[in-house]
Amino acid sequence: MDKPGLNKNITTTYVLAYVRAQIANLMLIKKMDIKRCKTYVKYAEDLFLKNQLRQEYIANTSLHSTTVDIILPTFNRSQQLSTAIQSIISQIHQTWQLYICDDGSTDNTNNLCKKYENNSKIKYLKLPHKGVSAARNSGLNQSCGKYISFLDSDNTWHPEYLSLMITFLNKFSLDSAYCAARLIGNMEEQWLGDFFSWQACAEKNYIDLNCFMLTMPPEKIAFDENLERFVDWDFILAATKSSRTSYFPSPLVHYCNEKSKNRITTTVYQDTPTNYLKLIRDRHKSIMGNKENQDCRLGDRSMHCQQQSITI
Repeated sequence: MDKPGLNKNITTTYVLAYVRAQIANLMLIKKMDIKRCKTYVKYAEDLFLKNQLRQEYIANTSLHSTTVDIILPTFNRSQQLSTAIQSIISQIHQTWQLYICDDGSTDNTNNLCKKYENNSKIKYLKLPHKGVSAARNSGLNQSCGKYISFLDSDNTWHPEYLSLMITFLNKFSLDSAYCAARLIGNMEEQWLGDFFSWQACAEKNYIDLNCFMLTMPPEKIAFDENLERFVDWDFILAATKSSRTSYFPSPLVHYCNEKSKNRITTTVYQDTPTNYLKLIRDRHKSIMGNKENQDCRLGDRSMHCQQQSITI
């Protein structure tokens, strides 16, 4: 039987491009030249690590019973919501609990969610309209799984998102982790994601919440309901100050990058005044100062070469 995920028809061009991408990744680690977005190139994916995580998930049956709580806020996105939900239902890892946090939608969201009422793994929370932070917090208040993850109603996950991410967290004993996102929208496809540096993230947010998974902390954390903008960035900076965090270079999230008037997390982000950016930076840097929390896998010689050989 072929090893999971290995394609015997990979061409020499693909292999050479992949090697070049991994060399570029090594140079990036050395320089820590963080970039928010890059042109989407599939060869930048860490296929060695991805295949290893696949095999470990299959072999380690204890992972199969690991519960992941998924927080999905939505507001008047009924046309997109079912696609997001289906991407969760289609996950290889099936031990999850979904909280659909409806932030006072006035469209067909309520009727759409009724068709899932017999699914014990899906809980629909009909909430008053208070904003995305309050909606997510309502889900967090009910969560009790080992891991917490987030998905917005206009984005989707690759079927291996949960299985690979919990294996990644377990393998490296991480408190939190994130993968790459494939940005799809009005412009050329882009790759969002880079190796973790708390100080770099405090300067420009390059970690998307849809890609982010964290271990349930001893004390529950929450989104700041007083913030109107950049609540995801604020949450991630708070959650990763002292945590063991690492980046998995695989685009397991398909992110809707189209301009829209009613996206729950971006409606108020347009024409952002600089005082909001300064507010969030200052609140976190007043605690961290110049202290750094860097990707915990950096410096591990086996990071990119965890398999000495690969069958093609």
